Amino acid sequence: MASLNQKYGASMVAEKIDISVRRGIGDRFNVQFVPHLLFIDARGNVFSQKTGFMEESDLLAEFERAGINVRGDRPAERPAEAVNITVRNRTGYMIYYLYVSPTTNDNWGQDLLGNDVLSSGSDFTVRGEAGVRYDFRAVDEDGDSYTRRNIGLNQGTGDWWMEFTLDHIDR
Repeated sequence: MASLNQKYGASMVAEKIDISVRRGIGDRFNVQFVPHLLFIDARGNVFSQKTGFMEESDLLAEFERAGINVRGDRPAERPAEAVNITVRNRTGYMIYYLYVSPTTNDNWGQDLLGNDVLSSGSDFTVRGEAGVRYDFRAVDEDGDSYTRRNIGLNQGTGDWWMEFTLDHIDR
């Protein structure tokens, strides 16, 4: 890992995590076998997962397939403006599952809370990309779901928040 960081440190970070110590990470990403590689973009989104050893050239190819240039042999694309999105739970119930997905996606992806819960009155921060519209879904302790759709994040306006209330419960 250290050699990858020395070679590509301006473009990527390689980190070894012992999931027997940091079990929440293994649970959150459904790690069944080690080594398990998570490829995460600058916005914190997992774009690929692989199990098993990979040569450096294969690691770099995985980034390239996602449109991320870590080699520095061509101009890097202008990174999207990352913003924090604070999700506020104002439902009166604990939220057990939280999903955030670009409106253009057909699936919700992984639960962002993992082993955590979002108590009523609490906030949870996720990373998003300015200029992208998002859908948000939460599932509470009773199994009721709340959905907010097509929430836009404008360029250059700083951090954002959205909240779930009982008015957003799916009927």
